[in-house]
Amino acid sequence: MITAADSLLGARVSRAELVARELEREIEHEREPGKRLGTKEDLRKRFGVAVATVNEAVRLLETRGMIEARPGPGGGVFVAGPAARVAFSHAVLGFKSGSTTYEECLEVRDALEPLIDSHAARYHRVSDIREMNRIVNRMEAVKDQTNLARAFVAALRAQPDARARMRLVLVGDGKLKREVEAILHAARVHELAWFAGERHDVVPLLQGFDCFVLPSLAEGVSNTILEAMACGLPVVATRVGANAELVEENVTGKLVAAGDSDALGHAIGAYFSAPRQARAHGYSARARVERRFSLERMVEAYDQVYSGMLGRRTSDGAVSAAPRARVRG
Repeated sequence: MITAADSLLGARVSRAELVARELEREIEHEREPGKRLGTKEDLRKRFGVAVATVNEAVRLLETRGMIEARPGPGGGVFVAGPAARVAFSHAVLGFKSGSTTYEECLEVRDALEPLIDSHAARYHRVSDIREMNRIVNRMEAVKDQTNLARAFVAALRAQPDARARMRLVLVGDGKLKREVEAILHAARVHELAWFAGERHDVVPLLQGFDCFVLPSLAEGVSNTILEAMACGLPVVATRVGANAELVEENVTGKLVAAGDSDALGHAIGAYFSAPRQARAHGYSARARVERRFSLERMVEAYDQVYSGMLGRRTSDGAVSAAPRARVRG
C-alpha cells in the first residue's frame, strides 16, 4: 500500500508519484515492451489508492514514455517500447554494471535526431528557415571537400603507382559536389572516386575504409571523427577546433594545417604507403574512444563536475565538497 508518508531522499512526494516510481522500477527490471500491467482498477486495488491517484500515475508514466493506456475490450495499461529519450536517461541515471559502448551511444543519439527534426518541423518559423539555409550554406563551405579532392590528386601525383589501389569515397551531398567533380575530372582521376551521397549506413561504410579524412576549415567536437575512431580507423584531420583534442598526433592519426592540400595529401599518402602503421593507429583510435569518450566516461565526468559544484557550507562559512555519488552499478 502506498501512503503519503513514503518519501525519497527525505523529500515528501505525492501518492501518484510513488505509484509511478514503483511501476517504473517494475518495468525497468522485469517487464518487456508490450506486456500488460493490468487495468487501472487492477492497479488501484494493488496499491490501495484512489482512482484519481492511479489516473495521475498513469499520466506521469505516459509523459515519460514508459507505458501506453489502451481503451476498450482487452485494453488496460501496457509497457511501452523505450523511447530514445527514455533509453538515454536510463543509460545515464540508471547505470547498470558493465560499461556502455560508444556504438550504443551513437545508436541513442541517432534515435533522438528524428524527434528533434519533427519538433523543429512542427514549430519552425519563416525566419528559422532563412537562418537554417544560411548556416547550411556556410557549413558546406566550411567542410572544404574541395581541399580533400585536391589532396587526393596530390597524393596520386606523389605516388603514381597508387592509382591501382587508392580510392576516394565522399559521403554526403551538397553544393560543393560539382566543384569537387570538376577538380577530379581535370586531374583525370574522377573514375577513382565514389560519390556515395547521403547515407544512413555510415558505420558499415567506415568499416570498409583504411583511413578517414576530415578537411574542415572549422570544427567543434567532431562526431564524425569519433565515429571513425570507434570503427578503428586512423584519422587525418585539419588542426582546427577540438580536432587536436580528439586525434593524438602520430598515435591515432595525423593533423595538418587547414587549407593545405599538399600536407593533407602527404598524410593520406603516408598511411597508404604504411598500412601496418595505419592499422596500429586505428587500433589506438578505437582504444582512445573507449577510454575517453564512452557513455560511462561521460557520466563520470559529469559526476565530477557536479560534485565539485555541489558544495556544502560548514559552520564557519567555508565550502567543502559534497560527497561524490557513485555512478557504477
